[in-house]
Amino acid sequence: MPVSKGKALALWGLIVASGALAQDLNLANIDAAMERGLQWVVSQRLDKGGFQSGYSSRLGLTGLGLLTLIKCGVPPEQPVIVEGFDSIRTRNYDLTYDVAVSILAFEALYTPSKMMKKSKDKSQMGMSAKVYALLCPKRDRKIVQKAIDFLIQNQSADGGWRYPGDGSDNSCTQYALLALKGALRTGHKVPTALFIKACERLLKVQEEKGPQVTWFDVPAADGPIDEYLKPSNRRDSYDAMTTEERPKTHIGREDPNQIHARGFGYGEPTEINASMTAAGLASLIICKSELETRKEASAWWMENGDKVNWAIRDAAGWLAKNFAVDKNIGGTSNRWNQYYLYGLERA
Repeated sequence: MPVSKGKALALWGLIVASGALAQDLNLANIDAAMERGLQWVVSQRLDKGGFQSGYSSRLGLTGLGLLTLIKCGVPPEQPVIVEGFDSIRTRNYDLTYDVAVSILAFEALYTPSKMMKKSKDKSQMGMSAKVYALLCPKRDRKIVQKAIDFLIQNQSADGGWRYPGDGSDNSCTQYALLALKGALRTGHKVPTALFIKACERLLKVQEEKGPQVTWFDVPAADGPIDEYLKPSNRRDSYDAMTTEERPKTHIGREDPNQIHARGFGYGEPTEINASMTAAGLASLIICKSELETRKEASAWWMENGDKVNWAIRDAAGWLAKNFAVDKNIGGTSNRWNQYYLYGLERA
């Protein structure tokens, strides 16, 4: 089951576990490492279609296993996929991680890359929604909507998410926002107030100060995100632009040439580490992508847009200053290194 370069992101954490980073990173080594990782995922499948890890067989593990297999090109008609989703449909939706990953798995199932490429819609959101509406049966749309409702109803008072439980943390918050953005791509609705609350919390829990970092372009902070999602403005085109040609946001800090490395911790801005900074950065970008374009958020964005852009720029600055792929800088254990790499790719 050969795995192409374009599918590498879904199993990036498994590449590390497979030892590929200790070798020359050529396509053959990457494909071989991913193939080993893919076979390991399949080996974790249970008799009833779910997936396990160690002694756990939570809903989220099945969702994560299915998401990985689909992104790596396993055909949806294969028994491992069919039986896996049969398992998901019968499970309780009561934990943030589990619910979020399940939404992402359903999105992947009903927005196959082959059909997305054939779509004539020029926006990713438009393509996903049309393909999803065509393929997703009412039964599964109801399940996904139930999962979305769970996340909306379990947003904490401070704007983040927990397992659920009191308070919030940047890990659960990241997964909730990743899933809700996926839900929006497929045409489901998510209220504007949710993103405002989430963004306000993220601004509060980021470090207040940090060391200066040499200036570099941060596309997600330098201009409207929708502009960079257009085919004509994606990474290759952006790199070809001169500094003057690249769209810029209004700069609100006294010295516009400074980036200050400001990271995130698990909850409050203590014990700052790479995995949580990547989580915070991805979460900020998701919130920005919604709030800068929604009419009902225009007044809020007018007042807070500069803060959000600087928060994005400074979080990217922290990751640049502390960049590594072989360890979770700032973390107490390398136990979370694969989790960090997954979050880094999201950011």
